[in-house]
Amino acid sequence: MMLSDEEKIRRLEQAAVSETPEEIRRIYGELGEVSFAARALGTACLYRGLDTVKALVECGASFHYPGEPVQIETMTFSYYRYFGNKYEIDYSIMIIGRNKESEEFFEFSDEMKILPVSERAKIIDYLCDNSEKTGFRPESLLYFSIRDSNEEFYDILKKHGTYVNEKRRWIFKNACNFACSMDEKEFMTVFGMIVRELDGEKVRGNMTFYSTYIANVLSPESFEFILKNFDRTGMNQMKIMKMLVDKEAVSCLDVVEREGWLKYPKKRDELIQYAADSGKAESAAWLLEFKNRTADLPAEREKADKKAERELNAAPDSVTALKQIWSYRKREDGTLSISKYKGSQTVVSVPEKIGKSIVTNIDSGALACSHVPRVSAEQTAIRKKITKIILPDSLRSIGFYAFLMLESLEEINLPEGLNGITTGAFMGCWSLEKITIPGSAKKIGNSAFCECSALKTVVMEDGVEEIGEHAFEGCFALEVIDFPASVKFIVNIDKNGIAKGKFPNLTAKVFKGSCAEQYCLKNGIKVLYK
Repeated sequence: MMLSDEEKIRRLEQAAVSETPEEIRRIYGELGEVSFAARALGTACLYRGLDTVKALVECGASFHYPGEPVQIETMTFSYYRYFGNKYEIDYSIMIIGRNKESEEFFEFSDEMKILPVSERAKIIDYLCDNSEKTGFRPESLLYFSIRDSNEEFYDILKKHGTYVNEKRRWIFKNACNFACSMDEKEFMTVFGMIVRELDGEKVRGNMTFYSTYIANVLSPESFEFILKNFDRTGMNQMKIMKMLVDKEAVSCLDVVEREGWLKYPKKRDELIQYAADSGKAESAAWLLEFKNRTADLPAEREKADKKAERELNAAPDSVTALKQIWSYRKREDGTLSISKYKGSQTVVSVPEKIGKSIVTNIDSGALACSHVPRVSAEQTAIRKKITKIILPDSLRSIGFYAFLMLESLEEINLPEGLNGITTGAFMGCWSLEKITIPGSAKKIGNSAFCECSALKTVVMEDGVEEIGEHAFEGCFALEVIDFPASVKFIVNIDKNGIAKGKFPNLTAKVFKGSCAEQYCLKNGIKVLYK
């Protein structure tokens, strides 16, 4: 009786599970060519042992996938081999054994006993020596051996000169987030292998990882390992040190000292105060002992006194004085960009120059009250009371959300020369009643004045060309918008439709035949011809 392909496959898989190597050879001979033996071979690798694997391979079994690879739209971590934009399941990975992901791809028996790691290690050795014949790809197994912290498999594969490919190397380089659920032993094992694979390249870290890992598992050994092998670009040293204080991880503070994180008196004293305020007696004692042991207190006092004297005697427009009010950075063209307001005044004058350099830009969120990192609650409270901002004539650009949620802002000038109003620049400035936009500002960005609920008058000077989506959404008090003839393109000013009766007092001043006229007539906005 002639067996179908499916019946041959099923018969071989039954033999791989239950028969002796000699019987498998006999059955394979009777079946003839079997189109798909990968699952039978994978099962033997996991449950049966080297003799069974050899019997299958000698009869022609391999991990080659029959037919065309399958299209997969979404890929996460999975047991696939990659072919262009298509994939096929790699049954050789069965030898790894059960984990939370493998259940989805491979059939496991609850009755059969998985081979010890030492027995499976012998099979891996054999498969590496016969990879061309079996279709075994050791680099895939290496990847999962690292991820599953299997050092024995890893060592065998490295002995055979195996390396992960570039795609998986990239995954390991950016692997910090999947480490957050590991205990310390697993972390050191997995990332010890990853570091070997990266061969001098750093693992990319971020504060999400550092915060999670340090909050849950930490020893001086793992902390030093992170500092040595992770890219430190994303590290906030003060935040990490405060977490160490919270955990009373005094032994890790020894590492911090060796790394030089406490060499600046200001940082050291801030951390001492934090430890005292948090009631962390052990950390506070260590920090005080460190200060007594290392600080030159007379020199520090003298330096602090001189700094205070300089600040006291500095002219209001001196670099020393302006540094107390503004953080700034140098741009490629040599001009300055304001990055943060640190002052206490509610009438704010942005300087035209700091030292010899001209201020031409205000960074995104520089004076914002919401969604701004590293701005204290005290500083946010001051910003919320700002009533007036004076911008210099030298200003050319304003970053996204630069003045977000300045709820008390009543007045601001926009100088001629400003090249545009960026997305959300004045969003949530509830007290702003009038704004004049210079002709140099070609575009008013999306949501630029969104939720300026007191805004009554908008004057656009000749030169403004484009008004972005939702630019005046939520500006329910609008009475006058003065459009120049230069406006060429208007997206929905309000996402809910400005003509739906929400602005009954609004009058648009327009030129006959202009883009603004067409927009207003189409949307039922009252017009007054200029």
